[in-house]
Amino acid sequence: LKDGFQEQLQRLREAAAGSVGSIDSMDALYAAELQELHSAEGQLTTLLERLLPTIQNPQLAIRFDEYVTELRARTIDLESLLARAEGGARPHPDDAMRALTNETGKMARLCAPSLRHAAVTSSLQRIMHYKIAGYCTIAAYAKSLGRTEEATHFAELADRDKSIDGDFSRLAKAVLNPEAVVTPEVKPAGSVRTH
Repeated sequence: LKDGFQEQLQRLREAAAGSVGSIDSMDALYAAELQELHSAEGQLTTLLERLLPTIQNPQLAIRFDEYVTELRARTIDLESLLARAEGGARPHPDDAMRALTNETGKMARLCAPSLRHAAVTSSLQRIMHYKIAGYCTIAAYAKSLGRTEEATHFAELADRDKSIDGDFSRLAKAVLNPEAVVTPEVKPAGSVRTH
């Protein structure tokens, strides 16, 4: 995550210094944010598709699957908006999202199976909070540019992610976290199990 933020900071410094590819207007800033969101949604979709087969909790698996379907539609929607924005659909990877998805993948690998669902859900919620901030930011940019329809659309996407985040919180509190607390019975060394 730290590396991703440092790379973003370096890009901002280069832009401020007037280097090639600098952001010199609100339209360009809007397009850059749109590219970041497009990249973020694509990276999150890939992550969830990769994790979905490892999810054993049926409720969580259903929510992941539904969210992946929604993310695919958002990616197409963002591509359409990028085609109309200044800067077009140039690839522009979101390095902060890359760091967040890497961290989520790491949690999925490192956590014991009994903890995996709680840990992955928590990491996903961090990602969602990052995306909510991105959608709120681009909604403000769109509004300042007089793109009221797009501003409303982005605000709705932020609200949708807030709602989904709430669903994940309720599932974690009611099911995933309690399941993670339950540990298998540990028998003392040398004990014999009787029937």
